[in-house]
Amino acid sequence: MMRSFGGTKRVIHIFTAAALAFPATAGTAEHRLPIDLTSHETAQYNVEHTPGGLTLSGTPSAQGFYVSPPTPTPFPAMRIRATASATRPTGTGALLELRGLSVSGHWTEWRAATSDSAVVQLPEYIRSVQARITFSAKDHAGKPAVVSLYVSPRGGPDPRPERQANPEPFSARVYATRIGLVGEHTANGHVIRRRDRFASLPSRRGLNSDDKTNDYVVEICYSRTNRCARAPVWDVGPWNIRDDYWNPPATREMWQDLPQGTPQAQAAYADGYNKGKDERSRKVLNPAGIDLADRVFLRDLGMTGNDWVTVTYLWTAPATDDR
Repeated sequence: MMRSFGGTKRVIHIFTAAALAFPATAGTAEHRLPIDLTSHETAQYNVEHTPGGLTLSGTPSAQGFYVSPPTPTPFPAMRIRATASATRPTGTGALLELRGLSVSGHWTEWRAATSDSAVVQLPEYIRSVQARITFSAKDHAGKPAVVSLYVSPRGGPDPRPERQANPEPFSARVYATRIGLVGEHTANGHVIRRRDRFASLPSRRGLNSDDKTNDYVVEICYSRTNRCARAPVWDVGPWNIRDDYWNPPATREMWQDLPQGTPQAQAAYADGYNKGKDERSRKVLNPAGIDLADRVFLRDLGMTGNDWVTVTYLWTAPATDDR
């Protein structure tokens, strides 16, 4: 299930239909590509395939997701228009996110389609698009469903990117907290175990689709023990869920007046930013920018308490070729 965190204190976060409605604008007929919502081979959790469409499985209160197979685009594109036929009873939600396989051969971060814009702007040119649908429902609210989904790539042929010498992924010094919560589910459906090695960041943009993929990995270094460890991102938190602070302000989903590398929770705790509250108006009780699973926290890094670490967001390295 999707959660928002503050250290080891976590609160279930339910997406609402109003905030996360699919855009209604129609796609372009000449490049209107259907997204496969029927596959049983892709990453998915707590969903079921019915004659009425893809829907949430589990009641009365539940969360689930479905990741589609990749759909090739007829030309490289950075802007994707999404058109869905969906039902969302009151008290339910369906969040649509898109990402792409770049012309350089790696996956971009996920980007959400919201009711404010029918077009998703991806961070670079892509040659294949993938969709992730996250369903949610409050107690006895019914079930949301998606009957069909189409994408329409926008833009012309890709200008071949310039090669960059010695590209380095972005790093930041942030406060790390321990996840714990053995037996609970992460945002990508994994059941937490004591010896797990994974991390949680306060944005879905760098969330791996399941516990078998490693498209988004962080390296954490702890100066007190002189140890480093790598961990895939399997969960969302701490505190916020739309704070991709590792991205430049211009492309950051929220808090664009903060410097790159500064989590909103850190600014709220240390400087009273946003009146000392997170994005859901909770008082921020620590400056955490990353949560670490027990194995990473205790065994790999040798941490005995929450502390400052240096985190490198390995997927942010610029492309080094133009495949």
